[in-house]
Amino acid sequence: MDPRIRYNGYIRSQQNKNTWTRVPLILISIILLGLMFSSGSVYADYRSDNQRANLISMMYGNTPLLYKDSSLKLVSIVDEGRTIKYLTNSLTVSSVLEENNITLDSSDYTVPDINSALYNNETIKIVHRNYELATQVEPIAFTTLKVDDDRVLIGTTVIKQKGKNGLRQVNLKRIFENGKLKEEIVISTKVMVRAINEEIHIGTKPETIQSCPYWDKIIDEKVDPKNKTKNTWMKFIMRKETWCDSGQVTPTKTPGLSYYGLYQFTPRMFRARGGVNIFDGEEQIMIVSGMYDQGESYRNLQWGTSNTRFHQLYPDLK
Repeated sequence: MDPRIRYNGYIRSQQNKNTWTRVPLILISIILLGLMFSSGSVYADYRSDNQRANLISMMYGNTPLLYKDSSLKLVSIVDEGRTIKYLTNSLTVSSVLEENNITLDSSDYTVPDINSALYNNETIKIVHRNYELATQVEPIAFTTLKVDDDRVLIGTTVIKQKGKNGLRQVNLKRIFENGKLKEEIVISTKVMVRAINEEIHIGTKPETIQSCPYWDKIIDEKVDPKNKTKNTWMKFIMRKETWCDSGQVTPTKTPGLSYYGLYQFTPRMFRARGGVNIFDGEEQIMIVSGMYDQGESYRNLQWGTSNTRFHQLYPDLK
């Protein structure tokens, strides 16, 4: 066979092979060009064509795009409970909001921050903030003060002054985010009614009880035991009032008013009866003996509770 024929046949066979090789490359180029020129239509038809959106998501996946990458990104914007999805070439959060004509008030903000880079599959939350001023009235709790008092017996406490809460006006700034209360800030306060502190006196006075037999002997000396009613009454009232403690001090609910001594006198009453040392048991016995003689109504006036109890226990003594 002529060598030129063999060569030409070889050339043609190679040309046929190259032709079949070039066909797939041409088809691939056509498809890529079509995708490049149709990107705008994918964006435009995104809301009505979910398949294209899914295709874009498959193309980019969840891999963050570089800040300078202007490729299409799928983003979600959440505003007042509504979620809207967009395809965008924007590079930052602020640019995608501007692209969609979304403006923020001076107090509003976004998550992530408005100046943040934009990534594929990003979710942008818009937070609307507003404020309101409010006024409310609150109680002011009183303070309890405890004071040691050597005029009150050990183991005894006396409320000298009862506590009472006060009132104050509080001016607040309330911050709301998307309609929900986020924070309260106190701007100022004003006292309307001052609190009254409670004052409790704790006894530190040691017991100075002389034995009852000791005072019974004194009463027998001052009051004839043959006068059984008076003698018994003097001993009973002494026990009922102080249980034979000539140093007893009993504060009352009235500030500054207390009763002192074996039979519990106020200093004014004791002085009016001629008394000198209010803690002198013998002196008090002598004064009470004279007061007893003024009659039942007088005794009942001065020692009402104790006198009533005496007649209940000793009904035969008149």
